[in-house]
Amino acid sequence: MTSVTPIEKKKANNVAKFIGKVLGRGGENIIFPALGFFVVLIIWSIIAKLTESNLSKLPTIEKTIQDSIPYLQNFFSTTTGDEGIFFLTLYSLGRVAIGFAIATIIAVPLGFWVGTSQKASKAIKLANPFLPWHGYPLAS
Repeated sequence: MTSVTPIEKKKANNVAKFIGKVLGRGGENIIFPALGFFVVLIIWSIIAKLTESNLSKLPTIEKTIQDSIPYLQNFFSTTTGDEGIFFLTLYSLGRVAIGFAIATIIAVPLGFWVGTSQKASKAIKLANPFLPWHGYPLAS
């Protein structure tokens, strides 16, 4: 592992201070996310250019923006058959919430039952050879 010399540290600190002065307070925190965003746009442009003549071509950034404008202009439309993207998103989030509620209503009592019942514990131990992943934690 290489160590950072005091001169390199001072240069990096000066660059951060300069960026902070240009972008304002906390401005240096936006540089890497902005660079990542622009790198994704560049990769998208390159792939779109490479797949230009293929049957399944990737649309360019300009084409995507042009095709999105009608949806954004009609954001809150309430006419039948053309609900607008806001209401379609709202319906979709509602479906997700209903699915989460159903899963919670089933899983929480089942989890309490499995955690407190000797019979459920024995059944899980019997299923252990068939379901080896049940004991793994979801997060570390």
